[in-house]
Amino acid sequence: MKRTILSLAGTALLLGILHAALRGGGTPSAPSPSRIVTDAGGRVREIVMHFVPGSEWVEPSWRDFLRAIDPDVRVTVVCENEAAERAFRAKLASWGVSSPERFRAVFLNRSLTPWCHDRFLATDRILWVPPTPHRGGVERQNEWRTPWAIGGRGLEVRIAPFHFEGGDFAATDRFVFATEVLVSRNPHLPREVLRNLVEEVCGRKLVLIEGDVPEHHIGMFFAPVDRQTMLVGDARLGARLLGREVDLEMARRLDHVADTLVREGFAVRRIPFQTTGKEYAWITYTNVLLSGRIVYLPQFGMETDAAAAETYRSLGFEVRPIDVRGIYTEGGTLRCLLHILRREA
Repeated sequence: MKRTILSLAGTALLLGILHAALRGGGTPSAPSPSRIVTDAGGRVREIVMHFVPGSEWVEPSWRDFLRAIDPDVRVTVVCENEAAERAFRAKLASWGVSSPERFRAVFLNRSLTPWCHDRFLATDRILWVPPTPHRGGVERQNEWRTPWAIGGRGLEVRIAPFHFEGGDFAATDRFVFATEVLVSRNPHLPREVLRNLVEEVCGRKLVLIEGDVPEHHIGMFFAPVDRQTMLVGDARLGARLLGREVDLEMARRLDHVADTLVREGFAVRRIPFQTTGKEYAWITYTNVLLSGRIVYLPQFGMETDAAAAETYRSLGFEVRPIDVRGIYTEGGTLRCLLHILRREA
């Protein structure tokens, strides 16, 4: 999940290819009218996830989430092959998940990881894919093909004109949010050019949080909960609740995010946050899934769980807890496992 920066020479070549792909071989076309699927708003109607047999460390999170979602939510499950699908359906039965017929399996025919969110960006019409596969292990490179496996049924697949990971973005019905991490992935693009490209792809105005920010996906420390209210992690609060030393560098970075959002006119609430001794293994309560007034909230088995739940309840949400103790040490939590494809307006 670390940042990836391509060489300028290779990027220049890619941009030429992308220009032709996006413009139909040189024929001018209007900017895409598609709009990024939001992180807050109406009820979730369809999601996509990866299932990898033998990933016991992630199964408690899958189990809790699939039991907790409403029984009419459609789920597309990306599996390596038919044997993996059979293992998944056996798990559904053992977990007591209702309405198994709403789960649609598609096959990548390649090995993959449980991490689904980062390989593409979903809009209401288009699944946008980074220009090149992830530079991590072979499984993550294979997952670059996931959008083509799940596309169709009204969803087109296109190559994006900039580099990104899906976790770089969060969105409301008016704005798409990103940070300096996205800028660092695209050193070949002037900021204003990158801004225009993001707004064209996402169909929403970009709020770019620049400067010294946490070097991870935005959802790991930030969550929009409605059109106006933003949650930002608070390292001082997390340290106090857990009786740990404050990570002062992270606390300053999170304060910078909160202050930037306030200057942009948003209402900001703080929520517990804590780093650990392992890189990217953060105790965070913004990496969630919101569906209407329901929050599927990561639980770490720590004192911060109750405070985070109370924050969401004070904002009018019903809290449905999801056990993430097995996955957070790998650098992500609930949102990283899932991608919302459709949501009610």
